[in-house]
Amino acid sequence: MLTRSTWEVQTTPPDEYIGRDIRQEIFIVRDHPLGQANVFVMMVDGEVIGGTSYPDSAEPLVGNAYSLDGKTVEELHPDYMDWRNEWEAKYSE
Repeated sequence: MLTRSTWEVQTTPPDEYIGRDIRQEIFIVRDHPLGQANVFVMMVDGEVIGGTSYPDSAEPLVGNAYSLDGKTVEELHPDYMDWRNEWEAKYSE
């Protein structure tokens, strides 16, 4: 299940993907902005729609995901609290 923490590092909202099967492929990428990274690519009908990345670490990691290209949620949504409030109003049950 893809959650708000996944969608907050995407550049598009999930609206057109609600109710559709989203497949994830996992890769280890060596030459990534985060250094060696685990990259989770999201696809619908074979088309890449987004994804997340995390530093590849033997140690446990704490914190949020990065975008596919290593950006933080704050870089993608400088007005994060406004974005989050809109998300909660629109998608929370």
